[in-house]
Amino acid sequence: MNNHSTALPIKPFWSRLKGAIFPYLISLLVTFTLASVAHTWQVLAALSELQVILPVSVWLESLVNDWLGLWSTYGIAQALGLLIAFSVSYWVPAARFRWILYGLAGATAMVVILSLLNALLDVTLIAGSRSFFGYTLQLSAGIIGGLVYHRLTCS
Repeated sequence: MNNHSTALPIKPFWSRLKGAIFPYLISLLVTFTLASVAHTWQVLAALSELQVILPVSVWLESLVNDWLGLWSTYGIAQALGLLIAFSVSYWVPAARFRWILYGLAGATAMVVILSLLNALLDVTLIAGSRSFFGYTLQLSAGIIGGLVYHRLTCS
């Protein structure tokens, strides 16, 4: 009988992976929520500019409905985009500036997502990103998501 412990190298890998999953999911939730709220806000603000009177209940209902409704497209696209962006960023040797790197990764993911959705569907799916300000809000959601990921993984 062999009493030697033969630890497989998979355990340290799993520990590192497990330590990245929770921060990834939190950063995805933050990114998607901010992007969804910014989208809804932009659309409803445009309606208000047209003198459409929207009670607070419509704003709140729209926020919830958009959050739930956008998840199956925009949320999945963000999940994949952020996964790729954060994975690539992990391998870039930039220890001192890793927080900038993850913020840029989040913004880059959003640029790619919005560009691909627009090219594939031949329509701006995220109406809240049609203006420069709205587009900037979407990129800001990616930046904040990247910073959240950095804070949770590199602290």
